[in-house]
Amino acid sequence: MEDLKPLYQAIEDTKRAISVGNRELAEKLGREMCNLFEALYQVDEETYTPEMCRLQLDSFATILELHIMRGDPMDISFRYGQFLKKFKMDMDHFPDWTEEDRRPAIEIAMRMTRKVERFYSEKTRAVHQPKAVKPGEIKCLLCKKNPADKPGSHMVPHLLIARTFSYDGSKDREKVVVDVTNLSEGYREKYFGHHVYDDTVNELIGRSLTDDEIEEENQKVNALTRDYVFCEDCEKRFSTIESYYAEILDGKKSYPPEIPYLFWMSVMWRMSVGDMGCKMDRDHEEKLRKVLDKCLAIKREDIVTKRSKLGYCAYSLYRAKDTRDETLGILGRHTATIPYQALMGDFLVNFYVSSCRAHSFCKQHHLPEEDLNEGQEPEKVGNLSFIEFWRVKRQMLDENWNHDRSVWNLGTQQHQTLSKYEKLDIDDFANRMGFMQGKGELSDDYSAWMTSENPNVIMFPRSIRKILLWMKEHNNEMSLEKMSEDLGYTQEELLVMLDYFAKQADIIEAKERKYMEEGRMFDELLEMDKSVFHD
Repeated sequence: MEDLKPLYQAIEDTKRAISVGNRELAEKLGREMCNLFEALYQVDEETYTPEMCRLQLDSFATILELHIMRGDPMDISFRYGQFLKKFKMDMDHFPDWTEEDRRPAIEIAMRMTRKVERFYSEKTRAVHQPKAVKPGEIKCLLCKKNPADKPGSHMVPHLLIARTFSYDGSKDREKVVVDVTNLSEGYREKYFGHHVYDDTVNELIGRSLTDDEIEEENQKVNALTRDYVFCEDCEKRFSTIESYYAEILDGKKSYPPEIPYLFWMSVMWRMSVGDMGCKMDRDHEEKLRKVLDKCLAIKREDIVTKRSKLGYCAYSLYRAKDTRDETLGILGRHTATIPYQALMGDFLVNFYVSSCRAHSFCKQHHLPEEDLNEGQEPEKVGNLSFIEFWRVKRQMLDENWNHDRSVWNLGTQQHQTLSKYEKLDIDDFANRMGFMQGKGELSDDYSAWMTSENPNVIMFPRSIRKILLWMKEHNNEMSLEKMSEDLGYTQEELLVMLDYFAKQADIIEAKERKYMEEGRMFDELLEMDKSVFHD
């Protein structure tokens, strides 16, 4: 066996360069460390001692620390998986090693598990990065001339979402209670408006806010608004088109058809530039910006309705009369799609930047072309049945979940999912269903994504929770007729939702089987007595 001192020294030198943030030196020493190990310390099973195991793991860990310094989530995920496999292989392959033999390797694994966990926690917690934090820092996103100095701009007009987010059904902007969900990290945080009082907080979360939480709430920016993205004049232009459209929603019979057209164009554009759910291609954002800048005005009579100025876009609008008890909010697709699609409360909008593309898309996908609005006749609003609303919401959430939790997007997510805050007794649900056994092990009957410990629970449909609880209370009976009578869904709706659940559970369980070994090892490391280990 060669003298191990040079390798010990190489590892410590590399770690020291990482600790002081000297990336150039750390990269150089890291390469030298790897070359040294490969040149001098090739060992076979007979000469593989606990000390060599510790050195190899420490070398792996140091390389992983280099990747954490670089900050690439994909590389970190890949290297961490390799590190865990190496650790598990050593622990399983040498059963005769004593606890004292294993202890140094376990300490290294525990240290790196905490560092990787900390990286992802810090990297993904800051979901929405504001475009500006003080007035005038950037130019107005609409006119691109004046300084953006207006705070509290609604990307989705308050008239569309007032009753959705207000805890008492009023239109008071400061009575909103919002759940802000980060799908990438799998967590929620709350925002309470300034007119939400202690008794309401008690009703919603079962207790009063602590002094620290009150201070934190006072520092939060309204989750439904963005600061310093528009100038005062452009904000007034948006206000004018919104007040005009509010009259149309209230039943105004005579109006220029260009008004709803421009209104919904402005909503979809603002959602995209404000990172609030819907994401458009930059070219499309700029196309719509130019139309809006030319056509919107502070006075109603000055709004431009000339066809050649409006562009040739199209949209279809639907409203769900019955959403049952499904949670409402603001939800759009986090990737560019045809059409651009968003749910705002009980409204569904499909927006096409080309009317020709809209007609061809409808023909291709057997959608009714007569539902399209192109700003040339009074607005048509279609009816969205409950199960259609349910399906489109599930599709958006599933696509966003897969997109945001992709290793390619960890740490880069900008879009939030905003929903009305409602108390969900997930823990009680899990206990009543009997999901948890022993020390947090899952029963074989249900997927881990349904438990409170797993962030997948954010994706869990409330209707499915109701169905499963009903089955639990009826000894797993599957009588659609009785279930329909008790729960208020039609039998056809129950079949659609149960079919979705079965397929989704199969997909998730297949992924779980694939990553089970790495996941179990990660959980075991986190559950170890941390008082034994030290960073």
